[in-house]
Amino acid sequence: MDFTQLTSIPVEGTDVTLCPLYDRVLRTFCVNIRTSGKIFPLGLDAAFSHADEVLEAIDEALAAVGVRELTGDEAGLLYLGLLKARGGADWQLFCLTPDEAEQA
Repeated sequence: MDFTQLTSIPVEGTDVTLCPLYDRVLRTFCVNIRTSGKIFPLGLDAAFSHADEVLEAIDEALAAVGVRELTGDEAGLLYLGLLKARGGADWQLFCLTPDEAEQA
């Protein structure tokens, strides 16, 4: 899998991209929803301390800007993007090859 695409995740069939972010000072997650040259932030006014909290809120945020819900694959990519944005042990474990994971 190409992990470089996780910083800007397209929503298929739309002009929307999702940019997952993590604030290391506040220790919170957010997502910038980019569509038609505008940015709609999700999470700047809410304290999402866990990546799964963002996934619970993203479909409602997308609906507010007239975009369909995420597919399972898109939600999975967003979750990985949030883990990558935060970094740390969870992301490092995910990036292990199967052989490395057996040794860990």
